[in-house]
Amino acid sequence: MSEFTAFLNRTGPQKLVTTVEVLNKRVRLEACIQNLQERIMFIEAKQTEINQTEEALKEHEEEMKKNQKFTVEVDEPYKDKEPIDGGMWGLVFYEGAVCCTVCEENCHYPGCTMVWKPEDCEVMKGGRCTSCTNKCPASDHVKEKWRYVTKTRRVKKTLIDMKLKYEENQTENQKKSSLLENLKKEMDQLTADKTRWLEKAYQHVVRLKEIALEADSVSTHVHLDFLIEKMKEKGDTEKVQKLEEMKRMMDEGTRAAVKYVVVSQKLV
Repeated sequence: MSEFTAFLNRTGPQKLVTTVEVLNKRVRLEACIQNLQERIMFIEAKQTEINQTEEALKEHEEEMKKNQKFTVEVDEPYKDKEPIDGGMWGLVFYEGAVCCTVCEENCHYPGCTMVWKPEDCEVMKGGRCTSCTNKCPASDHVKEKWRYVTKTRRVKKTLIDMKLKYEENQTENQKKSSLLENLKKEMDQLTADKTRWLEKAYQHVVRLKEIALEADSVSTHVHLDFLIEKMKEKGDTEKVQKLEEMKRMMDEGTRAAVKYVVVSQKLV
């Protein structure tokens, strides 16, 4: 009981700001953080594919010059649909995932239980999604008992295949670039996107912590380990310190709840 009292003293009184908009904003932030994390993971899979392609090109450069049908094998990432445990509870709750069929992203999962149609989901604002990459209209979304997952498949590619991929939407001048140059350009773009989305996820976590209705929101901390790891890779010590400080502020009860959430997600 004394520990609970100490916890209340630490958290302090909460202002009466539990309006519908504040609640919806919190849901949107949580959904956006999850979406951004999945985007970053997809980018990393694409970067792995590019690294494998570059290594194969350098290793087999002479063979490919002599034979443009010479093949290399790489791990190609792609999006697939995976069933989830969902369905209707009574006449009100409907567990499912709100997904964008244009971006092929999960816009609100897990946690979408209160609405039946995508347009009524909390992540929609002004008729558009606040979560997916292109902020698509609600009409481009579905709520179903499946979600998008990133998978990889081992594929064979020829030099001709790879050239066609990059020359498809290029001008005549751009087509003069070598395949390695095109791969570097794509890698640079992916790295820039990853940096931008990582920063956005960080800002969302900070904002979510500010408006959380309880001092130690489980949903805020589920993503902390991921962000700390990525910020360390980026070398941003200031943000690492701030994220680790947020993590240290968790009480033992919240830590146990986080472990339960993480284990539950791994079992899905």
